[in-house]
Amino acid sequence: MFSSGRSVVLGLLIACLESQAQSGPAPAIRLLGKLPGAPDGPCLFKFSSSQEGWAWDRGRLLWATADGGLSWRPAALPAAMKPTDYVSSLFPISAKSVRAVVYSVSTVFETRDGGAKWTTAKAAQPNSGLIAVELDGARGWAVIGSDFDSPRGFLRQEIYLTTDGARSWQRTWGGATNWDGMHWALIQGFQFADEDNGVAFGASAVLKTSDGGRTWVEVPYHFDEAIEHEPNRIQQVYFIDAQKGWLLKAKGSMFRTEDGGRTWVRILNGAGSATTEGGALAHQLWFESAMRGWLIGSNMKLFETEDGGNHWVRVEGPKKGAEFVFLSCSRDLGCRFSDTDRNLYGVAPSAEK
Repeated sequence: MFSSGRSVVLGLLIACLESQAQSGPAPAIRLLGKLPGAPDGPCLFKFSSSQEGWAWDRGRLLWATADGGLSWRPAALPAAMKPTDYVSSLFPISAKSVRAVVYSVSTVFETRDGGAKWTTAKAAQPNSGLIAVELDGARGWAVIGSDFDSPRGFLRQEIYLTTDGARSWQRTWGGATNWDGMHWALIQGFQFADEDNGVAFGASAVLKTSDGGRTWVEVPYHFDEAIEHEPNRIQQVYFIDAQKGWLLKAKGSMFRTEDGGRTWVRILNGAGSATTEGGALAHQLWFESAMRGWLIGSNMKLFETEDGGNHWVRVEGPKKGAEFVFLSCSRDLGCRFSDTDRNLYGVAPSAEK
């Protein structure tokens, strides 16, 4: 009886503390403008400076801005694209220059005049399946799938590195994909904490590099016992430096490591957390520092943490009840968010990184 009563009191105390921790002041989010196009589908965006950026919709519509999102100018697609091709991602350089990735033809296109003329960068591996690309200035990383086997998909995968703006590529890693009976665990994304330290991650695998992607090591990640009962897929991995990082699962649970990924501790329970109620979206987690981060869950709510992910505060923004769908952030520019009505919001980076 005493043990049961003590558990109830302890549970009420924890709930009270969590409620107090999550009732802090909302950060200063500003309404920057409106994304282009009709509000009946997702419009993605990235900025190269505080004023210059690009947006793309359904892979067939492109726009550029030179005034921070107040106005948008339409841009033509590469003439080499077929009607069935679509732009999967953009990597802006300026309001006139951008690189566009078209996965269906495993090609990176580049324009320097706002879309009037496009050139074709060299493919990492011609006639192969381009799975993921990340470009950062002259540097870039690509994942190529090979040995296709229906219905399992690619049986092998390779990582390539470019240091000259996708004009040439070198193979830096190769390995088999893991088939779990439903999915093949291809590498789906890259994230770099600095010029040297980065990760490549997929549904059930994470690789690390400490030399900018010239070599990769698959790390034998060990989770706490809670992970054993949650066999869902990895959505995102984000490291702020070589040691401290976070891992977000598809069902919404979040784990943190402080030893480079050798051990992980769960800090967010997806099934029982309002933050990731309903699950988590891919590439919608970002940390500015070891303490401050942002997250959009599949419930389309925006949250901020200021204690490394232990507690998350829901952020409303200038328009109450907004449903957020996308974030794009950088350490220098801060974060930008969009909602289902294509409103564009921004938060400046904090002074302390």
